[in-house]
Amino acid sequence: MEKQYKRQNLQLVVPPQRPRLDIVIPSRSQPDQAAFLKESIASIERQSLLGSIHARAIICCDPDYDPSNIPQSSCLAIEVVESEQPLQAAALNAGLVAVDAHFVAFLEDDDAWHPRFLETALAAHQKLLDSGTTSSLISSNQLEVDSNGVIERVNDFATPSGWFMSIATLRNVGLFDPRYRLHLDNDWLGRAAAHKVPRIHLVEALAPMKVNHLSQVRPWLFKVLKNSNGTCRLARHSLLIPLVRRLVHPDSGMARISRDPQLAQESAAECQRLVQTYGRIPW
Repeated sequence: MEKQYKRQNLQLVVPPQRPRLDIVIPSRSQPDQAAFLKESIASIERQSLLGSIHARAIICCDPDYDPSNIPQSSCLAIEVVESEQPLQAAALNAGLVAVDAHFVAFLEDDDAWHPRFLETALAAHQKLLDSGTTSSLISSNQLEVDSNGVIERVNDFATPSGWFMSIATLRNVGLFDPRYRLHLDNDWLGRAAAHKVPRIHLVEALAPMKVNHLSQVRPWLFKVLKNSNGTCRLARHSLLIPLVRRLVHPDSGMARISRDPQLAQESAAECQRLVQTYGRIPW
């Protein structure tokens, strides 16, 4: 089944003077869509690396999206693509089909990057290249905040908003599997690990690094290593907070699962399928 989600015409091209980066932003039609997109795009505009690359935001919208919700930018190219149906996998895949760059990153519309995210991710990518690999995957933990900006916790799972990869990685792993509605990110990470894509998971400067410490005080970081099929290692950056800010609100996917018994049942079924496919739930 996996091959049908690969895009065969993704090609690694000769870099120009400045490398190209496409940032895929899935965005559902909802009352806060305009505000979410304004902040996520602003966080891209604040990137320290922006002047050194050709960056483009590919906003992936539902078929009935409101064009007035799409922000303008004076320093960032923005393209809007419509998904065939209002599903996250469909939106993400519509964006990936439009990718034409050397690097690909993801940013959910209700999340934001620290100004040094791209700078740090590209440096981590270079470390993987220096080790002899031709593909790479960078992920990051997140700082979760509520709608008032109050910090709730550090989330160590590798949500797509912290993913940065070479086009070679996207070409090898392929698109998202539309059979997954809730845990498509776990499935994609599972396929990346099955393809032996080397990965660096970025964590804040004071995060523990020894495995015995992780299992005691940061069990989710321990899970990232344990459930990556040996393809992932941790790397500290110099900041005291994660490089991705994740907004926790009532319409987020995890919030809806927690309060909707039908979604919770669907989540459990998808997790069971992941275990059957990979022998674990990929992290």
